[in-house]
Amino acid sequence: MKNKFRLLLILSLGLGVLLTSSAGFSAALANPLKYKIQQELAPPVKWAQHNLKLNNIGVGVESVQKILFVPLGNGFNTPTNYDMTFTYKPIDPDYQFTIKGTVINNGSRFRFKGISYGSMIPLQRSLNGVVETYTLLFTNLPVLQLNAAKIIDEPKSPGTFRLMSGQFKQDTGILRMGIEFRGMGTQKYAKKSLGVQMVKATARTKSLNVKLLDLNNDSDWILDAVYVDTTFFRNVVSQDIFRAIHPGAYSDKQGVAHGQAALKGHLIEVIKNGSYDGVYSLNEKPSRKMYELQKINVPVDAKGLPQWHKVDFTKPENGSVLYKSGVFKKVFFDAISVKTNFEQVYPKLKDAERWLPLMRLANFVAKADDQKFATDIAKWIDIDSVVDWWSLVLASHAEDNIRHNFMLAKSGSGKFYLLPWDHEGSFGVKWFAFKPDSNNLIKRLLKLPAFNAKLKARWEILRATELSQKKMVARFTAYINESNKGGARGRNVAHWPQHPTDAYMGTATYINRYLASWLPEADKFIQALPEK
Repeated sequence: MKNKFRLLLILSLGLGVLLTSSAGFSAALANPLKYKIQQELAPPVKWAQHNLKLNNIGVGVESVQKILFVPLGNGFNTPTNYDMTFTYKPIDPDYQFTIKGTVINNGSRFRFKGISYGSMIPLQRSLNGVVETYTLLFTNLPVLQLNAAKIIDEPKSPGTFRLMSGQFKQDTGILRMGIEFRGMGTQKYAKKSLGVQMVKATARTKSLNVKLLDLNNDSDWILDAVYVDTTFFRNVVSQDIFRAIHPGAYSDKQGVAHGQAALKGHLIEVIKNGSYDGVYSLNEKPSRKMYELQKINVPVDAKGLPQWHKVDFTKPENGSVLYKSGVFKKVFFDAISVKTNFEQVYPKLKDAERWLPLMRLANFVAKADDQKFATDIAKWIDIDSVVDWWSLVLASHAEDNIRHNFMLAKSGSGKFYLLPWDHEGSFGVKWFAFKPDSNNLIKRLLKLPAFNAKLKARWEILRATELSQKKMVARFTAYINESNKGGARGRNVAHWPQHPTDAYMGTATYINRYLASWLPEADKFIQALPEK
């Protein structure tokens, strides 16, 4: 009997200790079934499940460091008071959010005092006395939340995509995607570029066109890792310059410009599978649609499926093609090598092989005698596009773009146009020797007095405008400042450390010094070209 009494006493004392020491025990007594379900059966609600939004724009949820990335709009270079409306999915009414002691209910307003890019403010979430703290981090860049169980080179793996931007007032919501590693040389680095294709939620085999930020309405996108280029912007700056100097991808027979001459891109911060993954450049992917090339007339069957084998390619209006040079070998020295030196972009190779137009161009460049070449080359390719493209390559000292990393486009029965592609190996990134003779088209054109006269006249205009040292450095300065103002550059470097030499090459100071040394040499190169 004494032992039974002692046992009851111990149990009573133990219960008393639990009642006084456990903050959540009174809640458990009030609703023991609910408490049991929450604590024993259900996993903790993830922050992403709340779908927290500030002024109708979602936040990026970084679970490892417990950071909520808030993509601000313009106007926060200096501390500014900012009123925000909080909305979230009330998964459980007992969850409570607080900022600096103020309870934030669904739909309530909160005034942030002295907010600027890079500001950080704690946000608590509590349930039954258990408090979890995340940090609101206010960034000036768009934020991309990616989730994919795995990512490989090929094929694309399924996943989800959500892009949020206060600047562009966009929240895509959660979209379905296919994702893969992309590029050739870049795949050897720790931080890899990614290719993303939006797909319909109801049919993963069907693409979904989406307008992201102020970019094109498309389904295919590039997430450039900007790992080797520590400015993050060599490619974007080069593409910006070409769009500024070349109005449209091509001109029709009436002289009307069509399409976009080069891609556009924006630096963004990426959270991948709940972990911060640094900054990437969200870039458009060059395509028939971007260049506005005339669409090939493809018959369809009773089910609406395209019948590429029935296309009549002898018709001039079905002559559109798009190729990307992607191999480091010499180009235009023969016709056969184009199949290894180039990638067929349009039409897709799986739909129809269309090497013949490119092989004919390469054969002409390789085999035409000097008189024939001088007389007829302008019938094959638009000379103005070559002049602008070569001016950009020369001014930016883009060794990596002479014999590869460029696009060749042709619309319908028109000529070929030469357009820029990946320019990471430029502006002082010295991967290769600068060898104009490795591109036989350029080699032969630079021997023609008429071409050289046109090039010199154009060079003089461009060097005073878009290709001036001052204007090019100003582009880099503006972009680099944008990447610094909210701390994104520092966060990226902390996650993906840079070698000190590479870091120096990522400054506007380096770009300025390099151009000061190189541009006089480029001027001499142009001046020395024969005009007789």
